[in-house]
Amino acid sequence: IQLELQTDYFGEETSWELRDYGSIIESGSQYSKSAMANINLGCHTLDYDNVNRYEFIIKDTYGDGMCCDYGDGFYKLKADGKVIKEGGD
Repeated sequence: IQLELQTDYFGEETSWELRDYGSIIESGSQYSKSAMANINLGCHTLDYDNVNRYEFIIKDTYGDGMCCDYGDGFYKLKADGKVIKEGGD
């Protein structure tokens, strides 16, 4: 699993968690201003027959989102090279 992350000008406001059955298996926070990161979340075997067990949560502590007033932030969560979730608002 890989996370492509572009923060806005206030990267320190961005945090995220990947959960499996509610338990945090990966997380990240405290990014720098307009940080671009390609984060390898390790080798997690995904159960494609039961995808509802996984949850990806991304937060902006100020509440103004990652895009577009203070930079063009976004995220893309990928599995096996394919985007499975993306956003930026």
